[in-house]
Amino acid sequence: MTARAQYTPWLHRFAIATALATLILIGFGGLVTSKGVGMAVPDWPNTFGYNMFLVPFDQWLGRFGVFEEHSHRLVASFVGLLTIILAIWIWVKDDRKWVRRLGVGAVLLVVGQGVLGGLRVTEINPNLGLIHGAVAQLFLILICGIALATSGWWHRAGGDGRAGFLAIQGRLVVLISLIFVQLLLGATMRHQHAGLAIWDFPLAHGQAWPATDEASVARYNDNRYELQKSLHAANQLLDAEGNPKTYLATGHDILAWHVWLQMLHRLGAVATLALALALAMKARRVLGQAHSFTKIGFALLAIIVAQAGLGVWTLLSNKAADVATGHVVLGAACLALASLLLMAAKRCAFVAAARASAWSVFAELVKLRLTTLVLITTLVGFYVGLNGETGGLAQNLTKLGLTLLGTGLLAAGASILNQYLERDHDARMERTATRPLPSGAVGAEVALLLGGICSVVGLLALAAWVDLLVAVLGAVTLVTYLFLYTPLKRKSEWNTVIGAIPGALPPLMGWAAARGGIDPLGWTLFGILFFWQVPHFMAIAWMYRDEYEKAGFVMMPSAAGGRARTGRQAVSHTLFLCIASLMPFTMQLTGAVYVTGAVLLGGLFLWTAVRFSRRMNRPSARVLFFASIIYLPLLLVLMVVDKL
Repeated sequence: MTARAQYTPWLHRFAIATALATLILIGFGGLVTSKGVGMAVPDWPNTFGYNMFLVPFDQWLGRFGVFEEHSHRLVASFVGLLTIILAIWIWVKDDRKWVRRLGVGAVLLVVGQGVLGGLRVTEINPNLGLIHGAVAQLFLILICGIALATSGWWHRAGGDGRAGFLAIQGRLVVLISLIFVQLLLGATMRHQHAGLAIWDFPLAHGQAWPATDEASVARYNDNRYELQKSLHAANQLLDAEGNPKTYLATGHDILAWHVWLQMLHRLGAVATLALALALAMKARRVLGQAHSFTKIGFALLAIIVAQAGLGVWTLLSNKAADVATGHVVLGAACLALASLLLMAAKRCAFVAAARASAWSVFAELVKLRLTTLVLITTLVGFYVGLNGETGGLAQNLTKLGLTLLGTGLLAAGASILNQYLERDHDARMERTATRPLPSGAVGAEVALLLGGICSVVGLLALAAWVDLLVAVLGAVTLVTYLFLYTPLKRKSEWNTVIGAIPGALPPLMGWAAARGGIDPLGWTLFGILFFWQVPHFMAIAWMYRDEYEKAGFVMMPSAAGGRARTGRQAVSHTLFLCIASLMPFTMQLTGAVYVTGAVLLGGLFLWTAVRFSRRMNRPSARVLFFASIIYLPLLLVLMVVDKL
């Protein structure tokens, strides 16, 4: 079947309708949070004991918060139905596997979103509300992507101006990231009722940086009191003295935190506006003023300006619910339009030349395999660290999700910044010359900005939503990786051993997130990852020693006496690894299943290291390398299985 024959007009229109319904759903979600009525209906999936679709009108029409919350549920169910129909329709009419996968992914995401919404009610966990809001934005992007992929334009897209499309892609990635971060900050403020922490504009409490003294606390409480009273008064939820029953005063520390949230949101808005303007100007310069991409770029800039204006209006209107809801909806529209622009630019660049897909460029930029390993080790550290005192299932799943989100962003940011710092050296090596920066697929300035954003947002997420100790460990990981290990690669052959420190911290971060602290048991996981990395990277350094030397990296195989020392390091650290792998058993963290497997795996791994040290050739190095990438996942699986 040809690409043109795959175009089904009504499928495309249905996808657009689903995207619009999703935007309406986000609007209802924004209305619920803007009015603070997320718990107006206390049960789920029923509504006051009734089937969701059979609730009598007198149970929800005109009741404070119930109309908004129940309508939100009904629209969500409708969007879920549309998504299922869309996925089935795609499967029947579109033979492109990747589009079918998008359809299946949309169904899984909308089901997961519904479960998150239900847990938010039954578990009464505010963090679930944040995740619920973030997933809604991702779902909107996915549905909009399906709408574009099923359009007639997708099949007619031309390939002129490939260099121009490549030039604007990086800026679009950063802009999308900034908008998403802004939406997360906005959701955090809504869920923490921080929208009135600063009540004036463009100044803040009449100065450049807002005060958090007693007078400011009193003013903040007065503003919040008046807002809640206006929301409750028409619904008879006032006490005998006319005060809102749900009002709780806020202290100095909370105001200080809410001020930080608002100021970050304001600074993010300025950065978003500046980048949107730079994007539009870049599109005009490289594609021409009359090009449709340039026009859409300026339209996106106009919408972002309007979005900033709505944000100011929300503030000056004392957080009027309708204005705040419009701010939420327009923010989601900005994210969707920017994502569509990026997808369209990727399509045009791909048509122009057979180039690596957007996914492959992204995967290479964030070192997806390394980042995945970081997430897996963090997950194992969290799971193994759980005990009977660490909370319920929903609480643990929420903390795990936030830990993985923050750690993933931090790992991706560190990988991007590492490639930025080493871009000139990577260009000299055959195995790294095709990476996004040396190949020109991503600009150096874009990589620096994107890496910085991912790193900072990852650290802030860990500090705000998980635990300050986990954020500190993340900061140590980032600093040692970028400012110790990376420069040492050009100065000392001991860089591999030093570099094993940041590589071993993720499981300790997972452990600390689960238990709220670090103890000797957690350090055993650090030891296993630390010692594993040395033979793994010694094998790589030996196989590519000539390329490393050509690129200006000082690796142990190329140093004086490096042949013998490389072999000794591989064997000694593998031996230490075998000892460290037994520590969880000796400290009663694991049982017989784990220790049996650890002994067998350690023995085989040690044999390959000894074989490498004796032969010191490329085949033995490859065997050691493959043994290392088999050993670690199996050991972690044994650790998890043993605890089941």
